[in-house]
Amino acid sequence: MSLFSAVIGLAGGAGWNISFGQASANLGIQVIELLPSSYLKEPGENVTVQATIINNGSADAQGFSVRMKYRAEGSQDLQDLFCLPASCNNLSLSAGKTTVAFGTLDTRALSSGRYLILVEIIQNSVVQSSQETSLLIGVDRPEFHPTSLTFSPPSPAPKGSLLTVRVQIENTGKPVSLLLPNILPTLEVKFEYCQEITEGACVEFSSQGFQDGTGGTIRRTSAELGALSTGQPLQVTNRLDTTNLPTGTYLFRVGVRGVDNLSGNELDELDNGNNEIITHLRIDPPGGVGPNRPICQLSGSVNALAKGVGRSTVKVVYLGIDEVGRFDLKAFTEDDVEKSGCQVVPKSLDPPLASGISMRSFLFDQFQLLYVGLSNGELLVVDLKNTLNGVDALVSRKVRVSGTSQPLMSLSVRPEGGSEQVFIGTGDGRLYRVSVPRDSSSRIQSPSVQLCANVSRAINVVRDFQGNIYFGADNGALYRMSDVACPGTPSQIFTAPSAVTTLDVDRVLSFDTTVLRIYVGTKNGTVHALADTGRELPKSPMAFGAEIKQLQSNKLDQQSTAYAATGDGKVWCIDMQTTTVKPSFESDSKQAINTLAIDKETGLVFAGSADNNLYVLNAACQRRDKRSTLGPIKANMVLEVLKDFFGSPTEIRALYGGGNGLYSTPIPISTAD
Repeated sequence: MSLFSAVIGLAGGAGWNISFGQASANLGIQVIELLPSSYLKEPGENVTVQATIINNGSADAQGFSVRMKYRAEGSQDLQDLFCLPASCNNLSLSAGKTTVAFGTLDTRALSSGRYLILVEIIQNSVVQSSQETSLLIGVDRPEFHPTSLTFSPPSPAPKGSLLTVRVQIENTGKPVSLLLPNILPTLEVKFEYCQEITEGACVEFSSQGFQDGTGGTIRRTSAELGALSTGQPLQVTNRLDTTNLPTGTYLFRVGVRGVDNLSGNELDELDNGNNEIITHLRIDPPGGVGPNRPICQLSGSVNALAKGVGRSTVKVVYLGIDEVGRFDLKAFTEDDVEKSGCQVVPKSLDPPLASGISMRSFLFDQFQLLYVGLSNGELLVVDLKNTLNGVDALVSRKVRVSGTSQPLMSLSVRPEGGSEQVFIGTGDGRLYRVSVPRDSSSRIQSPSVQLCANVSRAINVVRDFQGNIYFGADNGALYRMSDVACPGTPSQIFTAPSAVTTLDVDRVLSFDTTVLRIYVGTKNGTVHALADTGRELPKSPMAFGAEIKQLQSNKLDQQSTAYAATGDGKVWCIDMQTTTVKPSFESDSKQAINTLAIDKETGLVFAGSADNNLYVLNAACQRRDKRSTLGPIKANMVLEVLKDFFGSPTEIRALYGGGNGLYSTPIPISTAD
């Protein structure tokens, strides 16, 4: 049997199609303006909100509305904001055109502080698009702080390269322009680094070798700080020659300080304790011989990953690649990945996707089928089979789910007799079941599509567990229905205060028996622990302060733990027996943890971060290892445990994507794990 590598361009053409090619509207918010200003010296004035709505689609939009709300910073309590009915209700908009929605906020009863104005586009009770802007009232001081620190080339950088260090700075306090003329502000941005001795510790920071500014400090005068008056970020860069730096791991630190040129005094800010950012960077020997080099680099960022054995004995790695303007699916044999560095031999099945179509969900099932949910409402089903000449081949079929052009947001699979079935949640609140039967020769037959339920709000997550389908919507509702009752009427068993983003369902040991536990993660950062009835348990909800990106659970030595990954770079451990929160892990730069993978045997937790790092934690959420990558880790990871002659685990090999790099990283298992 020959091994192959394949590239699949996704599009119409080959395969079965149901109601293809319908034009659709695509509503978005182009800009939000606050008049007379986004800054008020004190409460009292009315603020006019002007939101420009655009239809970027190919069809006219009918019957949509605009909704406006506001909240104080730090609060999740959204209040309605008056939206002029003629500009906000029952609207129509031709393709390619814009319209303006007008709202008014009466600030007389508001306290001084920062407020967030939310504008949403609503169609068929579903939020199609949303955007926020900020309003400052009575804030008398600026608030400078760095928000991100990045490098080019990224970590690991080869020794001898000219390293560009970029810091992004925001001012969420009084605009710089309003400090004039009594204060002439200058922003001092100091770049430093030191070689790490132990994790997170080094002897002394230095600015030696930075080529811009004076002593590693770059100054921006009031004339150069326009962005910090308009609420936009300011980017400052510095360069460092790494030729004379030893290889190893470094801590880079950037500090921000406002100074009054008239008096020479440091400016008083709303918060003087958040003016630094620290990030790791590794410098490797030249030539790419350092640790954690990608086994291959691809034409776009890796946004999805799966591995499995198809209808043959060959293991295949599937990668969802986000290229400029389109999405591609790439497939490699495991041998190609591990031995030849993803040397791609094209084997095209379909023409490429049309520009603008993206992947929204991605799942490999126990029947060796790969499902890809697309943004235009199509489902791609991919199969690996043996052809007559003995060469493995990929076969794909496309299905448009019930003619909808709404994105396929979430997938979950279950076995059903001799057919493969996938449950699909859509952007307009419909739950579908698609069955993909095979004939006596194991060839895929025409898929069938059945509507199971319609809850009218986008279904963000679907889970099939022990005969029931659980699904969560963007209005906070959690539903349950039998996975054989299709069509059926789902039961709403719980309502969260904001959109459900992730979900975990498992059985937990309680005294001498096991009980069902449902964990719900939300957009506003709460995790809700529920009994099988949907009743919230004591000590729930748990507020973690940032969007819950993923929830996963594991049972180790009779101890069940739920792991919650958040948008501010934390992983929280929750004891599922007692609903008790344990100390959390926090990433170096506090950027989002996008994905989790757990080895069920050792309990090791692999956390893929937006800060270009893979973090490895023990079962108690303590950091154990870290590996840098070429870019953010967005895709799910595949773990493989390697064992010795006696069957004891010796290492875990993690397969994952970071930026446009594909990595296969071994993590040794110690007796402490």
